[in-house]
Amino acid sequence: MRLRTYIIAGVALLVSAVCSAQIATPGSSPIGLGGEVKMRSMLHLPVSRLGTFDRDSALLAMEAADKESLRLYLFAHKQETDIDLIRSGHHSTLSDGRQVWQYRVTSPGALSLSFFFDRVSLPEGSLLFIYTDDGSKVLGGYGIQNISRSGTIATQPIETDDVVIEVQAPAGSSPSLRLREVNHGIRPLDLRATFGSNFGRASDALTCTPEVVCMPGLDEMKRAVVVVVINGEGVGSGTMVSNTEGGNTPYLLTAAHVLSVNFKHMNIEQQAERTVAIFNYESPSCSGEVMPDLTQSVSGATVVGFDKPTDACLIRLNNVPPESYRPYYMGWTAEKHPGGNYINLHHPYAMTKRVNYYNGDVKVNVTCETDQHYFDDHMHYEVPAWDVGTTAPGSSGSPLIDRAQRVMGGLSAGKSYCSVKSADYFFSLANVWEQKREATESIVRALSPSGSGTLTCDGRDPYGSPRSRAHRITHVSSALSGDSLSSQGAQLSSEVILGGADAVGEHYLLKPHTQLYGAYVMLDMSQVKPNELGSEDVSMTLEVYTGGESPAATIPVDLSKIIQGTLSSRQDNLKYREVFVSFPQPIDLSERGELILAIPTQSLPKGVSILHQQYSGAGGQMMIKSGNKWTPRTLTKGTIALWMDPLIGDPEEDQAERSYPLFSLTSTSPEQILLQLADRVSETAELGIYTISGQKVYTATLPSKSTILDRRMLEGLGVVVIHVTAGSEQLSIKALFPAN
Repeated sequence: MRLRTYIIAGVALLVSAVCSAQIATPGSSPIGLGGEVKMRSMLHLPVSRLGTFDRDSALLAMEAADKESLRLYLFAHKQETDIDLIRSGHHSTLSDGRQVWQYRVTSPGALSLSFFFDRVSLPEGSLLFIYTDDGSKVLGGYGIQNISRSGTIATQPIETDDVVIEVQAPAGSSPSLRLREVNHGIRPLDLRATFGSNFGRASDALTCTPEVVCMPGLDEMKRAVVVVVINGEGVGSGTMVSNTEGGNTPYLLTAAHVLSVNFKHMNIEQQAERTVAIFNYESPSCSGEVMPDLTQSVSGATVVGFDKPTDACLIRLNNVPPESYRPYYMGWTAEKHPGGNYINLHHPYAMTKRVNYYNGDVKVNVTCETDQHYFDDHMHYEVPAWDVGTTAPGSSGSPLIDRAQRVMGGLSAGKSYCSVKSADYFFSLANVWEQKREATESIVRALSPSGSGTLTCDGRDPYGSPRSRAHRITHVSSALSGDSLSSQGAQLSSEVILGGADAVGEHYLLKPHTQLYGAYVMLDMSQVKPNELGSEDVSMTLEVYTGGESPAATIPVDLSKIIQGTLSSRQDNLKYREVFVSFPQPIDLSERGELILAIPTQSLPKGVSILHQQYSGAGGQMMIKSGNKWTPRTLTKGTIALWMDPLIGDPEEDQAERSYPLFSLTSTSPEQILLQLADRVSETAELGIYTISGQKVYTATLPSKSTILDRRMLEGLGVVVIHVTAGSEQLSIKALFPAN
């Protein structure tokens, strides 16, 4: 029988900024940042300085849109251009015959810039880059695989107001590229909930809707939900969905008003060309302390079906998401009224992925109440009020998911807030199936090629490979509990963590022959001083030990863009960053199943440290290496766990199955606590709450995976023990409920 104890001090939430790099050629880099024609200064390049506009009026219009019921987040002002970048750009020829064109674009005061190119022709081997002159932010290289069938490329936002656009082409080739639109970011894409002194923008409007990492059982679903950047101006949410014939067709379900930017741009094919889908944008920390490593997106799409009366929209991405994105295509249902217990995954305000829960029954065939009569009557589902969470601008198009983990529809509108319980409205696939318009029938034919009589489809992993099914485990309990590393005590200095050792590492004992596909390292860059970095090329080394004296793999990791991007960000002061290292080939842990993820101390740039958690007793698995010997690292008061997480295969591996606790507690409001059972729980679970002296306060059989507890019955009791039994597994959590 398993019995584990955790101490919960409290729960707080926040979010991270969008960083970017859609499908790009591995190992490519701009010539302007090094090499034969290294750019000495942006001032030497031909430049377009975009004209001024009434920024205040544009901002007021965006803020007014937030108050409407449609939940698209508007953030940028579009400026049209007509620049032939090959004819106007500065041209150079390299010694090997390759050609390079460079052109500068500046839009003073922009919080971000994104671009739309047409008349694009990039011969095989050509690359397009967009970057800042200090190299801290780089998009690309984009090649022939990024061009839509109509010869266009849309980019996602880059956080700057001044960039170089560079084209590289093989000798003798003739690329073409015209810049048609520049989107000037007026509002940030990184609104944050406040969490202590580490975090940036003050916004507590979404503290009731948890980060997805906080909640067990969401792995496949969260891999399907993406940020949708439309026309460079707005942000919504969407879901990758399967079809009844299987295959890898990248269908994305969102709302019609998202694709048309609240029905303001009805040339929907043009809108689809300007669509960028961003995958896996989620914090690794329940508290949101760590900015995620986000380098996964797909640009451009074509319209499959767009239906304004129902608000349903299905598009097909121009590229299949790579296996490294670990995409998942969710199942769907067109049945009229699936049973209760609903989930909504979404990206409010372009924040990291959040989750809502509703344990009642939705209302069917209701009329969506919007400020204008956008949709036909009796076409929507209504969630009267979320038990946990809220939607917000940016949530539009996000899925309503039933208890069978199938998508029923997507968010059209709503007035829900953390502070005010109100209804949200989702378009209904059931109603799409019942309509006989060309647009709805196009959606039905795409999702159910066998015929409209098929009303359900199961989700699927489009790759079904060990790498795409790999999962992440961690020794840092605060990652899932919601506790802040900072609130548990200041992070130890890099000298204390790294000093006196040749290398430091985190030790794991896993099932024999577990496959290792990559590793996540959480870095603390709060002590980095730019003038002490030493050079533009800043890197560290990741070593993988599987039981021998020598590493089984040694992998250099370029940190220059991450560090420079962190230090130069104008929009936040969050200095904890996640770095993901994907292994080209999986590493077998052999019969011993032993793993140490290690970093030689001399390879870390000055001031950079590894995030870690201190434990008062056993629990930490940090190791230090002196010579060829690894020994556990202990403190006078306990142990340490370095925040270095492996990405492993074999879903049956026990430690991975148990990496989530049996249940979790999340404070969702001053009156409510969400108790969430792990997805592995299939039998009845029993709840008991007791005072520290053993007096029974409350007992119940838990009716579902999600249960709302009334916090008021516990306030003033001091420390209580919350105990859950499910089959052979038990877990007790101590929680403090002081008197008000």
